[in-house]
Amino acid sequence: MKYVNRVVRPSGEVQLYLRKKGLPAVRLTHAEGSAALKAEVEGLVRALSSPKPLAGTMKAALREYELGPDFRPLRDSTKYEYRLILKEFGQDLGELPLTIMTPAYAKALRDAWAARGHRAANIRLQVLKNVLNGPIIARTIADPSGASARCAVRPVRRSRTPSGRARCSRRSWPS
Repeated sequence: MKYVNRVVRPSGEVQLYLRKKGLPAVRLTHAEGSAALKAEVEGLVRALSSPKPLAGTMKAALREYELGPDFRPLRDSTKYEYRLILKEFGQDLGELPLTIMTPAYAKALRDAWAARGHRAANIRLQVLKNVLNGPIIARTIADPSGASARCAVRPVRRSRTPSGRARCSRRSWPS
């Protein structure tokens, strides 16, 4: 049966577990092959699975960022820290529509996070910028910096230092 893992203990006892990617392992109580087991598995999968986030919400943007190409090359330690913050964002801001993310709202969030210290506020603000960068590029939401839609993605500017070496600069949001 799908999602049922059969484990034989050293004592010879057979135990059945629900095993599905993204769900915790749960010990099943009904006998193998019974209709009650099938109903138990279906009920647990339904109960433990989270619904797909609605498009245009913060939760959908968080998921898109975590699965996207901007998140993959980060170091494992950075991914760990960012995932903790993404989980916090999902709990606090998950159901909010992306259109609510204005510069004033971002500054209010920053001020609220400042109570935890400047480092906590700066890291959360950076993660928020990273998460919202995808919807801004896709023009799902307006650019919070107030620039026109065709200027939403600014190119990296290269300038020369007095020594003649190339220097890169990029504007960041919010200012």
